[in-house]
Amino acid sequence: MNYKRLELYVWWKCNQKCTYCMEYPTMEKSWFTRVSKYDILKTLINYKLKWYNHVTYLWWEPLIQPVFFDALKIWKKLWYTILVTTNCTTLHLEKQADKFLPYIDELFLSVEAIFPKDQQKISRTKNYVQWDLVFYNISKYRKWKLLKANIVITNDNIEILFDIVKYLYYKSVKEIAIT
Repeated sequence: MNYKRLELYVWWKCNQKCTYCMEYPTMEKSWFTRVSKYDILKTLINYKLKWYNHVTYLWWEPLIQPVFFDALKIWKKLWYTILVTTNCTTLHLEKQADKFLPYIDELFLSVEAIFPKDQQKISRTKNYVQWDLVFYNISKYRKWKLLKANIVITNDNIEILFDIVKYLYYKSVKEIAIT
C-alpha cells in the first residue's frame, strides 16, 4: 500500500504562547473557529476514498481540543495511521494518557525545556511539562510505531540544548529533530 498522508486541522487553540510561535500574536482570533465531528468524518471519508492512509493532526495542542478524541476514534475506525505532535502538558495525567495514547501510532513530542522554570519562560505561561510522568505514561501505553521529539531552539533554551538531548536519549527517544 502506498503512503498517502492527510494533514488535518481540527481546531486552533493552544495552552501555551511559546516565544518562537509565529502564530501566537494572531492565534486567539481563531480560537472560536471550530470544526464539527461531521466535518471531520466527511473529510476523512472523502480522503479514504482517494486511498489516503495516514493522518497528521496539525496546529497547536491537540490534546486540549474538545473534538480531538472523537476525531481519533473516527480515524481509527477508518484504518488511518495517526501521527500526533503534542507539547505534552496534559500527558502526565493518567486519565489523559489512558484516553489518548492507545489511539496514536506515531507520537512527536515538542520539547523545548525539561525544567519548569525554563518551560514557563518559553511558553509564557505557568504551564510546564512533568516529563518524568509523561515518559512513565508513554511507556505504560506505548503501542505506536514511532516516538520522536522535536526541539525548537530559542534564545531561552540554547544553553540547555545539550541537557535536553541527553534527557531525551536517556528516556529512549532515539529520533530527535532540532529546528
